[in-house]
Amino acid sequence: MNLKSPLSEISISLALALTVSCSSDEGENEPKDPCKKVEYNPQTQFCFEGNVSNKEVFTDARDGKEYRYVKIGNQTWMAENLNYSGDGSIGRCYEDEPANCDKYGRLYYWYKTIRPTLSEATDVCPSGWHLPSAEEWRTLIDFAGGNEIAGKKLKARDGWDGLDTGTDDYGFSALPGGYAPAKITAQEYEGWLIIAELQGYNIDVYFSFMGMLGLWWSSTEDDFISSIGFSIYDTIDQMAGGDRSGKFNLKSVRCVKN
Repeated sequence: MNLKSPLSEISISLALALTVSCSSDEGENEPKDPCKKVEYNPQTQFCFEGNVSNKEVFTDARDGKEYRYVKIGNQTWMAENLNYSGDGSIGRCYEDEPANCDKYGRLYYWYKTIRPTLSEATDVCPSGWHLPSAEEWRTLIDFAGGNEIAGKKLKARDGWDGLDTGTDDYGFSALPGGYAPAKITAQEYEGWLIIAELQGYNIDVYFSFMGMLGLWWSSTEDDFISSIGFSIYDTIDQMAGGDRSGKFNLKSVRCVKN
């Protein structure tokens, strides 16, 4: 079985990001952004073509946390990453620092997101919401202009390390919560599935790229050991979609309304 090494799924795109960022200085002919001159609160509002709209709010009944959400096309998306921990055992903060959860939301193993056990299918999203399928992610990307430009349109206007900033046209406000691939090989995955079932998810990971990279799970499986994820990088406009990733890696979660 040939599974990508922990960082291979992002290394090519990061190399592209560095190349593009060195050659994409803002020029005189670039279109002006009318929202740069508009005063508004990006936590509660968003601006598109100079017009400001408010984000809506709902409360997760499980723990009382409030989340902002926006309608984008025919879909309704959370406008921030999920930060639900259950009894404290679901998901992890980047480098296990609670302040990172407050800013970026939690990072989740796919099996803890979709299946608390290997035999029970569920979803970590609040009632009335669900983890989006790969098809639902692609619908969002298509609405935002396609892979080549969707990253820029969905990124928050600040909070990214790169010189390139997003325009956050629809209030999606994507932030770079980073990524944590598991320190296990493809050959060890099947054994880890058994261990995870019996003993929990105490798996060593590499915390990487907070501030530079946002990666989100879909509910779509690729095969027994991998699922499909989507990503945005700090220095390029693109949004990568349909990447295969091991289910024991940690990524962010955005929920979409039923």
